[in-house]
Amino acid sequence: MTDGSLKLENTLAKILAKNIKTLIVTIARMIGSIPLITASAAISEPPVHVGLLRRVSSHRYFRLGDLLGIKLFQYPNLCKTELGIKAIIFDIDGTLYYSSSYLRHLTRAVIEALAELMEVNLREAEIKFRSVKNRVKTISMGLKLLGIDRHRFYEVIVEKVEPCKYIKPRPELKRLLANLKANKIKVGCHTNSSRKLAEKVLRCLGLSLKDFDLMITCDDVEPKPSEEGYLAAMKTLGLKPDEILYVGDRWEVEVEPAKRLGMKTALVSPKLRGDPDMHLKDVMELLDKLDELDC
Repeated sequence: MTDGSLKLENTLAKILAKNIKTLIVTIARMIGSIPLITASAAISEPPVHVGLLRRVSSHRYFRLGDLLGIKLFQYPNLCKTELGIKAIIFDIDGTLYYSSSYLRHLTRAVIEALAELMEVNLREAEIKFRSVKNRVKTISMGLKLLGIDRHRFYEVIVEKVEPCKYIKPRPELKRLLANLKANKIKVGCHTNSSRKLAEKVLRCLGLSLKDFDLMITCDDVEPKPSEEGYLAAMKTLGLKPDEILYVGDRWEVEVEPAKRLGMKTALVSPKLRGDPDMHLKDVMELLDKLDELDC
């Protein structure tokens, strides 16, 4: 392709993009159905090449904005008006990401920590770990059965694990949280980990505490499936249970307790388990799936 042809192609692409953007903004203002989030003006003229117009983001709520070179949030109806959803609370591990290699690394660290704190060998610590986890489903709850101080346990774990070796950044999560906040939906996280370990994992994902309006850890409350953390979230946010959507990856341990309290629920799992209001294979499907709720 000659320089002249390329220049003409780019010029035509810019004109096309500008005209499409003008049309969409005009329609949005007429029907009031498409909220726009812009850094400056909705109709700007960033460099646009025909190749950009052919590319499509992997998630529908970014596709149109990516296509047009504007920050367009494509979900006018997050069911928040009809359902009254005012906050979404996310579990962290297994929900915001999944890493089998980190899970193996973490399990090894847990067994080593148990051996150290109980003064037993690794084999005996592993047997106790498996036994307790089978009984109560979560090691955070099992620590009480083993007579181990939870706070001391997580102090040891934080020093042993290196999550960033296994967990990669997910910049799309930051955009997801920002888009929810832009729609006046508060976002929180609720984890059975300690605050230090949770912060360590969030950093690996490219997130920080500033991305959330609320954070509840086992430093603050009894671990899931105890209702204490859910009740603390409602109290802190000043919301009723049916105004909150809870997103987690384990039905019995975290999603079912939320549903029993009256929260809307979403299960992030390859297979459907239990009776959540929404089933996601990846948390990034959340906005696509919100319209499945009974609006």
